[in-house]
Amino acid sequence: MDWEDGWKRLVTEGWANRDEPPSLLAYFEHLVSVHPNSGRARFELANVLDYLSREEEAVVVYREAINLGLSKEYEAYAKVQLASSLRNLGNADEAVRLLRDIVSRYPHHLSFVIFLALSLHSEGRSAEALQVLVQTILHECETPDLLRYRRSLTQYAAAIHDPRGNQTRDPSSLSIHPHSPQAPWPWDLLLLADPSRTRIQNYCRDGLCYVAQWHEEIVGVYVIALNTDGGAELMNIAVREDWQGQGLGQRLVQHAENTARNLGCLWLDVATGNSSLLQLRLYQRAGFRITDIVPDFFVLHYNQLIMENGIPCRDQIRLRKQLVADAP
Repeated sequence: MDWEDGWKRLVTEGWANRDEPPSLLAYFEHLVSVHPNSGRARFELANVLDYLSREEEAVVVYREAINLGLSKEYEAYAKVQLASSLRNLGNADEAVRLLRDIVSRYPHHLSFVIFLALSLHSEGRSAEALQVLVQTILHECETPDLLRYRRSLTQYAAAIHDPRGNQTRDPSSLSIHPHSPQAPWPWDLLLLADPSRTRIQNYCRDGLCYVAQWHEEIVGVYVIALNTDGGAELMNIAVREDWQGQGLGQRLVQHAENTARNLGCLWLDVATGNSSLLQLRLYQRAGFRITDIVPDFFVLHYNQLIMENGIPCRDQIRLRKQLVADAP
């Protein structure tokens, strides 16, 4: 049995515990302890961390695996999976750079091209993502219908452009910076996340407001408030509707974490509604954990019933992410 067959056996044995996450993780952590200088062992551990939605940890271990050394095949897999985790964490620009390099070396791997297109879409470059996919299909697939229309489809693919005009949603053109005291509050965005203008005024007055700006447009916002107990709370976070689903929310959460950490905060809290399914997914994928549920919060503090996703918003769900190890 060669070394690759040995790894396949070890990996298959470990994934037999896929329905028991603690056992699954413990198996591959032990594998790393037995093979501390093996890039392959760390790659398999990173794979498990990804599976368990622990992308931040997975990113670190993927980088370690690549630095320790992998076969050409598994180096490509590691970089693709690293890029996918980075995209999920809101770092689509680095993901695109990694994937462009991999796709240039493995142009026939359609899954790699799809990961690149997804990362381009997360950067707001949806037209380019569509172009990459269409051109790859035309280059790599041979079917009678494609042969019939290849010339015209190739021309159409080359002509794909951003429907907003010449300005593409290039991440280098998007900045996140403190809101200027001289500028008006981005009420249209703030009210997307919190329908109470009075509450917004209160926490914006004492909090720190950051905006995501694309050229002259404000397309995202967040507000954090510092607490006296050593933590901070993310009071408001919103993304303009035409920018939603492109990774900007993840990027704003990550920026808020870094802001709080740089201010010496031990943790970051956030609260949302029981009906806010996308927000709950976003925060938990970013490493926040539910710490409390406040029944009827929105019934008691808001004048009108809030409906989201066909669900009455009644209870407040509170989540926390530790920014410093061993913080309370």
